[in-house]
Amino acid sequence: MPNQNKQTHMHLSMYSPLEVIAPHILRYWKAHQTDRKIVENLQNHFDTSCYGLGYTKFREIHNDMGLLCTHQQSHTIESIREAMIKLRKAYPNAGVWEMVILLFHEKEMSVSRNLVIAYCAIYEADLVHQRKAHCLKQRQFWAASVNDLFAVDQHDKWLQFGLALHTGVEPFSGHIMWI
Repeated sequence: MPNQNKQTHMHLSMYSPLEVIAPHILRYWKAHQTDRKIVENLQNHFDTSCYGLGYTKFREIHNDMGLLCTHQQSHTIESIREAMIKLRKAYPNAGVWEMVILLFHEKEMSVSRNLVIAYCAIYEADLVHQRKAHCLKQRQFWAASVNDLFAVDQHDKWLQFGLALHTGVEPFSGHIMWI
């Protein structure tokens, strides 16, 4: 049933609204915006007095364009293997997050982080071990005496509520000077 509040005929434009918004959908999808955010941003790219776009219709357009989400693409370790081998040659030091991003932008494959971790555990176990070996290194810390220096840390996660947390620790004795 047509929408009585929106005109369905084309204005004087020679392009259909889909032809106008398709490049914008692709651009926003490549930027990893949520579907609702894409629909909100698309309102700036077509005449809203003549045409409307809701979330449900956008999902249909989105799927017709072949822009499937991670779950819908349903990749397996074997389905990403060839792409991972090619990307590993080009980016030998890329970690899991980098590989997820590279798969998305260069191979147009939306893959979960857990799948890439599983792939790396099976096919690149030596690289995982090398990468993890450099993460934690024990270091010696020297302080001449008590009150020689103070370690101060600031946490900004509560600044949105107007709260800032500062902590001062005296490292020689481990005494917390202030919070």
